[in-house]
Amino acid sequence: MRIGIVTMHKVLNFGSALQAFALQTVLERLGHKPTIINYHYSWNGYSPSRWQYVKDKCRLLAKVLLRRPAVYTRFFLFRHRYLHQTLREYTKGSIKKTPPTGFDVYMTGSDQVWNCKFTNGDDTFLLNFAPPNKPKISYASSFASPSVPAEYRDIFRMNLLEYQSILVREKNGVDVVRDLTGRNADVVCDPSLLLKSSEYHHLASKSKVKVNGPYILAYILDYMYNPYPGILDIVRRVKEVLGYKVVYISTARKDKIRSSDVFLDGIGPLEFLWLVENASFVVTTSFHGTAFSTIFHIPLLSVVEDTDTEDGRMQTLLTALKQKASLISCNTLPEKELICSSLIISKEKNIDVIREHSMSLLVKALQQAGN
Repeated sequence: MRIGIVTMHKVLNFGSALQAFALQTVLERLGHKPTIINYHYSWNGYSPSRWQYVKDKCRLLAKVLLRRPAVYTRFFLFRHRYLHQTLREYTKGSIKKTPPTGFDVYMTGSDQVWNCKFTNGDDTFLLNFAPPNKPKISYASSFASPSVPAEYRDIFRMNLLEYQSILVREKNGVDVVRDLTGRNADVVCDPSLLLKSSEYHHLASKSKVKVNGPYILAYILDYMYNPYPGILDIVRRVKEVLGYKVVYISTARKDKIRSSDVFLDGIGPLEFLWLVENASFVVTTSFHGTAFSTIFHIPLLSVVEDTDTEDGRMQTLLTALKQKASLISCNTLPEKELICSSLIISKEKNIDVIREHSMSLLVKALQQAGN
């Protein structure tokens, strides 16, 4: 079947790009022809006129050349080389006026596509543009929240009722879907986990960035909650125990990094893969930092705001992997015994269990759509 996918593939985020690649790869192996609909996502509903669109593209090019050329270039080249995208780039307005056609099935992909904090209820991610006679499904779509804000509930209810099957990434997504529609949804793993470490190795080997010697990788994001200053104390604690240098990526607090540590800027998805694969230890606040650390079986501390929450993104994943020891609050310093424990290293047999379960649900959803 020809499958049109809407996801957050163009965000300058390693996990966003790689999950899109993984979903596309898995669908191809199942014998389908997936294409990522090249949607220009914007939190404020980007829908410019034709001339404004051209001006914005010129401004973006200038920004790339003047500010962070390596980052934009590496993400652009990754999408160009590894993702099958529609030739046309769509905005929120243009995708409704002239929707992409020629697909047998329309799919909402993974990542935080249903997180209203970032999308403002953008119904493009709810496939509102798709022809009414075509089946709609989702795979590992995330609300990243226990509820949908009141102003968007009707939008979600109306559109989700048109889905043939709904597969979400976290436990709280099941509750949200049931609350909105009365329907059942199933939890599946992020598409990145459907591929094995060996299948990412060939991508990682193309990295232009390499680090010599053992190192602790600190991948710190702060858009979901503010992990500072506790996260830096955790990283320093791990460094004290292991004695390795620290390599920071994506941290917003460069001023707090010590001279003995390393900060890498200008890296893309391939460099990210290499850094995780070759790390001796990972400390991260990122879901995909957590996911890829488990894929490569790297000792991991996944730092969350609240370890008691059972249905968060990292909590759902690490619970399913029987690796809850890796979860740590941003205000807690880990003990030496935990840092050196095998309990914070993933086991392939546990990944295989959730991988096989998720694949079976994906295949079932596609078969139903095909019928």
